[in-house]
Amino acid sequence: MDGKLKLAVVSHSLVAERQFWFFDWLTPATMGTLEVMKVAPSRWGKYTRSWGFPVINEGNMVQYEFYDEAFKAVQDFKPDIIYVQQEAYCKVTAQFLRFAKSVGSKFVLFVWENLNEYTPYQGNILKDCDLVVCGNGRAEGLVKPHNEHTLRCIQVGVQTSVFVPGMFRPAKDVIFQGRMAPEKGYRVLQRAAKRFSVLWPEPNQSSSYTDLPTRYNDAKVHASPSIDSPWWKEQHAGYANLEALSCGLYVATSDSVAIVEALNGCPGVKFSRQGDHEALRKDIEDELSLYDEKGRNIRGREWVVANFGYDAIAKQLVSALEALF
Repeated sequence: MDGKLKLAVVSHSLVAERQFWFFDWLTPATMGTLEVMKVAPSRWGKYTRSWGFPVINEGNMVQYEFYDEAFKAVQDFKPDIIYVQQEAYCKVTAQFLRFAKSVGSKFVLFVWENLNEYTPYQGNILKDCDLVVCGNGRAEGLVKPHNEHTLRCIQVGVQTSVFVPGMFRPAKDVIFQGRMAPEKGYRVLQRAAKRFSVLWPEPNQSSSYTDLPTRYNDAKVHASPSIDSPWWKEQHAGYANLEALSCGLYVATSDSVAIVEALNGCPGVKFSRQGDHEALRKDIEDELSLYDEKGRNIRGREWVVANFGYDAIAKQLVSALEALF
């Protein structure tokens, strides 16, 4: 390196504002000592990004791959590190691992996987990584048998300068900002919330990401009563919880392992037993009383800024990347 660390970040999720805003912020935030190149599909679902690259199998996280055009651009960028935010079982992970070896770049992988043991092939992918960033404790536990070089950190930070407390009194008691799927606990909330006014997601979650601060600020409590299952478990606090807290909301969530692991100690957060609508109702009632007594959950916001804001996540990530050299 010549004093500047060049990082190529690869992920299909970079098409979403939550993801690419953070990496756009990183270069100026580090005064140019870290230079970031984004490598994402030019089309993915509802997203179209002019700075992206065409891919094979668009829309399929496991099967998609990039064409030569992307690799030529990355090679011209001359990255010190290629940071792939996919899973070990994704084709694009192996594709960029081979490329990193061919150009002499360090290779870092981000994983959320917190359910299944890795196959021997996937284990070999992990062994070839210079660092594996793990989004939760279970993910790290699954990686460790294959690679001791891990960092516990989430994908991107919360933009706490955008998700800020509003100036006006909320119109609703509760907001549910998530997929209307059983595992996300919306049915539990429906049973718990007969006495509360609830702001539900717009059809097909059609509200844009830039609308979310306004939506959060129209409620006092964010409810996310997720339910773990053998085929799906929450992988972290949930960005909706973190963004709502950053807006000064109280949070009523479940005791899903990854949620408790991430939010334990955060002011204004209550964990109820999964699937228990009566416990959830009681937590929401308590938090509405807190709002009436104290107003916005400013201590919860301060906790998120300190632990999951842009600066906090960037500090963890950049320190780990610099330590590779």
